[in-house]
Amino acid sequence: MNRVLTTLAFLTAVTASLLAVNIPSRPNIVFLFADDLGIEGINCYGSDRFKDKTPNIDALARTGIRFERAYSAPLCGPSRCQIMTGRYGFRTGGVNNQAAHNPSFKDEPSLAKTLKQSGYATGMAGKWRQMGGSPGDWGFDEFITDNTAAGWY
Repeated sequence: MNRVLTTLAFLTAVTASLLAVNIPSRPNIVFLFADDLGIEGINCYGSDRFKDKTPNIDALARTGIRFERAYSAPLCGPSRCQIMTGRYGFRTGGVNNQAAHNPSFKDEPSLAKTLKQSGYATGMAGKWRQMGGSPGDWGFDEFITDNTAAGWY
């Protein structure tokens, strides 16, 4: 009888601790956005040239969702406008690098603001100079850029 009570107590404690574990209700999201980098530069997308050269990205791809279909602009500024607003460049006015600052955080939807409405904390690091305003204006909670390169970079 004592053994049964001990086993029940143990199972109750294990079950209670498993129920108390803080399981996130939504997944973490990490966007890796790099200029002049295509699928040929990352091993998990079948690169022969960079086989075994991107182990951390490969690990993320194995355990998460891979971005496999996209419409992109061939320039960095319009690509940033598209990912930030979710809209084509011809709709926002950000059709080339010189005009990429045209979309305004006051008029356009923002990826960061949309994620914040869903309860996410947002952050960004890196190049920003083509977009108008600062990353904070577009809704990022935290950001780090270098503003010495003729604007937010």
